[in-house]
Amino acid sequence: MKTTIPGSKKRFIEVLERDRLYGGRYEDKFKIYYDVKQESQTSPRVPRTESSYLIPIHEENLYLWCLANLRNEITGCSIFFEFENLELTVSIAGDRLSQYAEIRDRVLELVRPFLLG
Repeated sequence: MKTTIPGSKKRFIEVLERDRLYGGRYEDKFKIYYDVKQESQTSPRVPRTESSYLIPIHEENLYLWCLANLRNEITGCSIFFEFENLELTVSIAGDRLSQYAEIRDRVLELVRPFLLG
């Protein structure tokens, strides 16, 4: 957990979608974006597939940053989302990717009593 300004995840996602290389859909649930390698201003932008940003199709304040192995299989992710004025980060295994919403909800269920008194 760390403090944040409400809406910062949404703004980060807007910048991410503008500045990163769009890679299409992933499992029909996420938009995928990559950082890029570029040798020069005129050379083509090449995706850095060892890591990616996944944005759930119907979310605007949550994203996942994931790592992949040499076969481009996602091995693990960190989920970034906001609650009140806090940014929460949860790490999950790659095989739990489709359960991100349930994991987020469970984390909120656990921390809400401590944060709201």
